[in-house]
Amino acid sequence: MDNEETAGVAYGQLSGEFLRSYVVPEIDAVRFAKYAAEAGTHPADDTLSATEWYGKVSEAWRTLTENEVPEADRHLFITATGYEDIMNKSLTDSKVFFDMFASVTVVPQARFYESVTLAADGNGGYARTVGANNINFMVIHKPAIIQTIKHQDAKVITPEANQSADAWKFGYRVYGLNEVYENKVKGIYLHTSEVTS
Repeated sequence: MDNEETAGVAYGQLSGEFLRSYVVPEIDAVRFAKYAAEAGTHPADDTLSATEWYGKVSEAWRTLTENEVPEADRHLFITATGYEDIMNKSLTDSKVFFDMFASVTVVPQARFYESVTLAADGNGGYARTVGANNINFMVIHKPAIIQTIKHQDAKVITPEANQSADAWKFGYRVYGLNEVYENKVKGIYLHTSEVTS
């Protein structure tokens, strides 16, 4: 009825919100966990204080350079805490620093884990794998990875066709490829912090 009363707007907004709130975070979490498992460089787990992020990300940049990873197409993925710490330096310093990367993406901690476990019931959802650490940041050289969606399908069942309820039904399935080239693992730098609880 909500959908009828809004001339179809309610359903469109709801399906869009479903993708934003459930599908995208799960895809991100699976991809980051996969790349974390294949990272060529992963220093010992280190919980960073509020002023250590700049130095640690700089160290990642230097390590990639020493490993002869091309400087072009390096992408930084970092938590909000780390991004804020680097931004707290002077505007000029932080801008110059972030400009070294092809892109900088702030990732919510809730989808930034070293390993994730998908829900077993087939209804979607994930959780941090027991014993897995939080990811602080990752630097990924894009040519080191293969990332593509191979199949994506949304099934919409109208209230007239729904045999279990007088309601819209929305099914969503996505299948993708997330791999790392064996000879380019040095193009992934992973920094994690141990989860104590």
